[in-house]
Amino acid sequence: MRAQRLLLVALALPLALAGAAAAGPTGDAALPASAFDALRALPIQAGGRIKPVDTFAREHLYAVTGEYAPRDAKGEDPVATVLQMALEPDAFRERAVIVVRNLELVEAFRGQQGQKTHVSVKEVEEAPGFRKVTDAMDWSKEKGLTPTETAVRELVGRVHQFRQTAELLRLLPVSDDPERSWVPIGKAHESFPDQRFGPLVQEHEALAAAFKAKDAARLVDAEEKLAARLRGYDFRTWPPESVLSLELSYNRIRPFRTAYLLFFAAAAALLAHRVMATKRTGLWVAGLALLCAGALLHGLVQAFTHRPRAPREA
Repeated sequence: MRAQRLLLVALALPLALAGAAAAGPTGDAALPASAFDALRALPIQAGGRIKPVDTFAREHLYAVTGEYAPRDAKGEDPVATVLQMALEPDAFRERAVIVVRNLELVEAFRGQQGQKTHVSVKEVEEAPGFRKVTDAMDWSKEKGLTPTETAVRELVGRVHQFRQTAELLRLLPVSDDPERSWVPIGKAHESFPDQRFGPLVQEHEALAAAFKAKDAARLVDAEEKLAARLRGYDFRTWPPESVLSLELSYNRIRPFRTAYLLFFAAAAALLAHRVMATKRTGLWVAGLALLCAGALLHGLVQAFTHRPRAPREA
């Protein structure tokens, strides 16, 4: 009986965690996750393909911080975090959300040994201990890097990604050629001096103002107007709404984490079937089904993340 209870826990725990993962971010008190729904569904050109803003935000958050949720606000929506990087860079620069796991760098930042710490962009730019490490590095070196040298370059790269955030918010196609790079809405006047996108720029400015004011109602209204304005141009390079909706649904289940939890549950079921004195066909079937579900989900990860080459620059 005790073995059966332990088995049930082993099977139920991964599934419960998978359900929690699928729930996704809840947002903070000032700006709930629902306040970003209109924006997250818009297409953006990033990483060599066209994807929902939601996907870009999740990927960019990890590229900058090294984690899937900011340490100081676990429930914060990735879209909210990325908007802060772009619209309130000084505020984000103060947040200690970039993970550091290299032991030498932890000591350089904190003055004592530790397994892990979190630092801010400001600390990476100004901390004397870290500056001492970077000054001693040979930046021309390409091979044979030590773990610390690799960690330093990774950390500097994260700060560079942060600084590029506003430039990476490429929501505006410049032509019907799918190979051409899109541009940020704020730079529409550079590609189109005739001001044809003037109203769109105004909607973008209204969105920025609502976000900075932390006014959820104004933000939702501004996002919906911006989305309607963009859709009104009927860009031929935009993917079908059904494709964007499918990827949004895919994001909500946090596929990598859910797939690994399914693999764990499958292993538990198959191991139990193997070791139990009385063989139970149900356990074998359940384990096989969970294994197939995890493999299918993991395969979908690859399908979504390995897409065509990046477009050429305009």
